[in-house]
Amino acid sequence: MEGSGDNNFGLGNGTNQTYPTAIPGWRRDETLATIEVGVLGAMLFLALGGNLCVLADIYHSRRHHRRMHLFLTHLCIADLAVALMNILPQLIWDVTGRFLADDVTCRVVKFFQLASLYGSSYVLVATAMDRYSAICHPMSVLTKTSKHPKRVILLSWCLSFLFAAPQVQIFSLVEVVEGSDTYDCWAHFEEGWGQRAYVTWCCLALFVVPCLIIAFVYVLICRQVWKSFQSGNLDEVRTRRGVKVTRHRQLTMRPRTHMGIDFTATKIKTVQMTLVIVIAYVVCWSPFFVVQLWHTWDPHAPYEGPAFTIILLLASLNSCVNPWIYFHFTGQCFGSLRGRKQQYMIPTTFRSRSRYENFILNI
Repeated sequence: MEGSGDNNFGLGNGTNQTYPTAIPGWRRDETLATIEVGVLGAMLFLALGGNLCVLADIYHSRRHHRRMHLFLTHLCIADLAVALMNILPQLIWDVTGRFLADDVTCRVVKFFQLASLYGSSYVLVATAMDRYSAICHPMSVLTKTSKHPKRVILLSWCLSFLFAAPQVQIFSLVEVVEGSDTYDCWAHFEEGWGQRAYVTWCCLALFVVPCLIIAFVYVLICRQVWKSFQSGNLDEVRTRRGVKVTRHRQLTMRPRTHMGIDFTATKIKTVQMTLVIVIAYVVCWSPFFVVQLWHTWDPHAPYEGPAFTIILLLASLNSCVNPWIYFHFTGQCFGSLRGRKQQYMIPTTFRSRSRYENFILNI
């Protein structure tokens, strides 16, 4: 980037490429640098504020032990990691103009910048696959142990750290111009093809493959919802609502008409939310990766232009959008705080209906 000569993975000074900041007499565009700082500051505020609000809402509504909200909690944690480990270091870097720490810090920062992005993507994939199991194969969800979602989340984080590990070797603190005694945190590839291979791999592992998985899973979810909506088949719901509980009581069966209305409304809401998640995911990530691949494979790409610079800052935009999607479809922001005060004044039958309406999303 023109402001900092950096981005999240591997656009480095390989054998066939030189950073603009390494050219003798180079001076950064202060106006563009100011815009970068403003954009990053706004993204940091939205990501931190939004995800902290979601975590607070989940905790105060006492839903943090439920399966779906366990995934939402880790999605918020991943997005907070993006804010603190990706956006914040880049913001400081753009303010100072150079990386002002040592070589070890350089490698650690670059590792966590990419690991946080992987974590955000892979936890989202895990959440999508869990929703597929809950909606398309609900009985399999009931037979799995409570440790299963935790194992899936742990696997997502392990893959994130594993795929980000090359950053430690690729990035280092190097002298900008020989003899200048000015250093920056840059990537280095021995061969030109190494940069192209690494950036292409990151694009595939971080965006293309997760996007295809999410899209495929949500197509299956939408198809299942649509089939149930058209056929009016509620046997699955009746089965699940009629299962005996070990505490010597049985879940109450609601009238068929009410069950049909509630379950259909929940399905429609689920389809709407999943479509918004997929669209937001693609819209937020596509410009960044198009620019990355363009610059990597085309030596004449206008990499120093303002448009390229701003787009490269938007890798973390999805972490800013996710919490507001949550609040839009739950219809509340800290609403659970008020709800806890009011729930004792609501008749038990109405509270039971509310729990039933959210049954699909809570398992």
